[in-house]
Amino acid sequence: MLNRGATRNALSGALVDGLLIALHEAEIDGVRLVVLRSCTRVFSSGFDLGSLEHENDASLLLRFARIGLLLEQISRAPFFTVAVMEGAAVGAGADVALACDHRIGTPHASFRFPGAGFGVVLGTLRLTGLVGESEALRLVSTNATLPCAEAAGLGVVRMVPNNSDIEALVTELQTGIEALSADTARDLCEAARHLDYARALADLVRSIAGRPGIKDRIAAFAASARPQPPKPDDVPTAPKPTF
Repeated sequence: MLNRGATRNALSGALVDGLLIALHEAEIDGVRLVVLRSCTRVFSSGFDLGSLEHENDASLLLRFARIGLLLEQISRAPFFTVAVMEGAAVGAGADVALACDHRIGTPHASFRFPGAGFGVVLGTLRLTGLVGESEALRLVSTNATLPCAEAAGLGVVRMVPNNSDIEALVTELQTGIEALSADTARDLCEAARHLDYARALADLVRSIAGRPGIKDRIAAFAASARPQPPKPDDVPTAPKPTF
C-alpha cells in the first residue's frame, strides 16, 4: 500500500526503502501475487521534492538510483505484480506502475512522465516496450498526460468502471495464479520479461551523474510548473453597474 496521502504518495526515501523491504519479504515468504495500491485517488505524484532544499547532487543521485533498483526489483520479482490505479501516476510513480506485470485502472487513472524536463531518464525502456518507440518518445519528451482510456487502447492498462470491478479483476488474477504450481508461476514470470535491467539503471545514473546540477534543474523545473499569479492587467475588474 502506498500510504502517504498528505503528499499524494510521493516517493520519499523512506517509502522506497519500505517498498524494497516489502518486496524482499514477499519473495522470502513465497508470495504468488503482490498488489500495489494507493490510499488515495492519486496512485503516486512521483519523486518526493519535499526535502529538496536539504539535498545535494550526490544525495539526489542516490535516491534516484534506489528508485531504479525498486523498479528492477518489481520487474524481476519471482511473483506476479499488479498496480491498481484510481488516479494519476506521475514520473517515478508512473514508472512503478509500469514495472508491474498488470495495471488495472478506473477512468480517472492517467500517466505522465515529466523527468526529461529536468534531465532524468527513468523508465523509458519499460515504456518503450509497452507502447513502442515513437509513442514513448512523444510521452517522455512532451510531458503529455496519457489518459486511462488511451492507455487502455495501447494495452498499457485494463480500464474498469469502478472499484468493485477492480476487486473482481484482482480476484480473477489471483485465482488463476494460485492454480499454477509455484515452479510454473516463477518460470512464467522469468520467461515473460525481457527488459535489459543493467541498461535501464545505467541510463538513469548516466542522465544524472553525467551532467552536474541535478538539484538546480529539479528546482527550476518545479518552479516553472507552479501556477503563476495573474498579472495586474489579467485580473478581471468588476463590471460597472448599469442603470
